[in-house]
Amino acid sequence: MKNTPSSTPAKTAKDAPTTSPQAAALLKPFRAQIDVLDDQIVDLLVKRMAVIRDVAPIKAENGIPAVLDDRIEEIINRVAERAGEENEDMICEIYAVLLAVSCDVEEELMGQGQKFRD
Repeated sequence: MKNTPSSTPAKTAKDAPTTSPQAAALLKPFRAQIDVLDDQIVDLLVKRMAVIRDVAPIKAENGIPAVLDDRIEEIINRVAERAGEENEDMICEIYAVLLAVSCDVEEELMGQGQKFRD
């Protein structure tokens, strides 16, 4: 996968340092834990997108818009509460992006939006 603006973390700088061998050894067990968690997150996101693909035709057949403000608010409130005060802002920011992408995909599937990420 190429590093594109959509696949490169926003805070990564072109001139950021690389990991030294000593730092890599020190960080190895933590990176392994993060890799396992990242795999789980990706698996769950794939499952979430499958549900979106399942619901889009149902919404289209029943004249239900892809984007429903009350549902978005409900999701944000639920995840904020689950995240706890320390993580609330970060989790809500991540979910805002997730929901925007999800709505774009759903709109595309319903024929209401433009092709997602050409």
